[in-house]
Amino acid sequence: MNSAAPPFASYWQAGYEGADHVNHAGVALDMNRTTDHLRRVREDYGRLAQFGIRTVRESAGWRLCERAGRFDFSTVLHRAAAARELGLQISWTFFHYGWPPDVDLFGPDFVPRFARYCRALAECLAPSAGPEPVYSLINEISFTSWGLSTHMFHFDGMDHPQAGSVGKRQLVRAQIAGCDAVRSVTPGARILACDPLIHVIAPEHRRDWAAQAGGWRAAQFEAWDMLCGRIEPELGGAPDYLDLVGANYYHSNQWESGTNLRLWWHLGEPRRMPLYRLLLELGQRYDRPLLLAETSHVGSGRGAWIRQIAEQAALAAQHGADLRGVCIYPAIDRPDWDHADHWHRSGLWDLDRDGPDPLARRLVAPYATALHQSIQLTDHLCRTADTSTDAPPTKRESAMPTIIVFSHLRWDFVYQRPQQLMSRLAEYYHILFVEEPVRHEGPSHLRTSTPAPNVTVCQPHTPLSAPGFHDDQIRLLQPLLAAQLPADEPLIAWFYTPMALPLLQTLSPSLVVYDCMDELSAFRNPPRQLAQRETALLKIADLVFTGGPSL
Repeated sequence: MNSAAPPFASYWQAGYEGADHVNHAGVALDMNRTTDHLRRVREDYGRLAQFGIRTVRESAGWRLCERAGRFDFSTVLHRAAAARELGLQISWTFFHYGWPPDVDLFGPDFVPRFARYCRALAECLAPSAGPEPVYSLINEISFTSWGLSTHMFHFDGMDHPQAGSVGKRQLVRAQIAGCDAVRSVTPGARILACDPLIHVIAPEHRRDWAAQAGGWRAAQFEAWDMLCGRIEPELGGAPDYLDLVGANYYHSNQWESGTNLRLWWHLGEPRRMPLYRLLLELGQRYDRPLLLAETSHVGSGRGAWIRQIAEQAALAAQHGADLRGVCIYPAIDRPDWDHADHWHRSGLWDLDRDGPDPLARRLVAPYATALHQSIQLTDHLCRTADTSTDAPPTKRESAMPTIIVFSHLRWDFVYQRPQQLMSRLAEYYHILFVEEPVRHEGPSHLRTSTPAPNVTVCQPHTPLSAPGFHDDQIRLLQPLLAAQLPADEPLIAWFYTPMALPLLQTLSPSLVVYDCMDELSAFRNPPRQLAQRETALLKIADLVFTGGPSL
């Protein structure tokens, strides 16, 4: 297992909905046929070139590939040939919720039957997969176990009183046996273990439910813990069985325990945990490479969602997470598992349901635009499979020049010109955003935060009551800021307020910018030195922007 090598051909990936289970109503699903992906696979793959996507996630489907004990991998080989022709990497999922009807999930034959299937499929894929293919053997062990407990799946034994807990352990055993079978064919195979990444909290008025919420949240780690042998070692887990960790994340993955109310991202719910912090927690817990293995939104929110995902991925990388990629899922819109007439409108391509060809693909323009922007962002701020070095992302970023910004407006005030410009310039520069000092009893210090990728907000705290960038504050700020600046690297000084001009003396920037967004001297009670310092700044500045013709 080479955990240092980038296992994916591209950082951004596309996944195709391949669920093949029998739903609660007894309807056998084959989502790849429902979306007509199997017949249109070459065209679907070809459309990815405009986004530079060279890795796709596909599902083989155990229930579809094994019937009455005999294997038929024709649909797998068809997609593999299309990918090979177009130069794409396929990351295969072997088990996507469905299993052959003659196999008892809770019986002794389940594990060896699954291992037999894994070996056969690995042998089928070996000629085209290369020495280090990425395989996801059982999709979402924890989610599947929850589905067993809620009768999401229809099968003999679905009324088992401990379907969830017994099923989870059976699936872990099967994953371990399947991993051994695959590696007996392809020793270098990388194994991706995916499950939802969630955050659960107690309602504000029911703090006594905190333990229950914590239990739900902790349960998301059980399958991964079992695989690596951290808990229940009798199942056969060991560190080598947890190789790549896949986190599946959607808008509904954070909620209140007990009420089941979602913490809606688009409403700015303050109790939400930022995705980058969830990824950091996952990476620190297992010390494995991560993949954001599924993510998307629905309807008009798709573009805003994927842009936010890119920003969170960049923040995760900035804080040290070993995040190897992001997979949009599904690439092609999909219907609901239980309501075939309801299409989610969650794809990069929707289907022309009312047109002459109801399965024709229609690119969702706002989503596509946002995805292009997101790819550009992560290309600059995240490690990608195309990178010639495997140095951590923070080392790649260190080659960027720094812009130190002096602002009279705080970052978390109204989101306006400074935030809009700096969050975009952060794709190419380190941004140190220096706010006016805050009075604080005690030694002077900087309080830093990272509200956006590659943006560090520096809020000085000093014992002085002098307002803003007053002369008395300057002597305390200079040593605090010096500790934040890179040594012997390019530096740009960017001013929103001329009052900070004395701080320029120790910086030696290669460029000085004055972004004059307001006539500050016309504001109420301006500092008496303001006009003088503005005149001096206008003489020194290499570049001046104004917020309008009158300025």
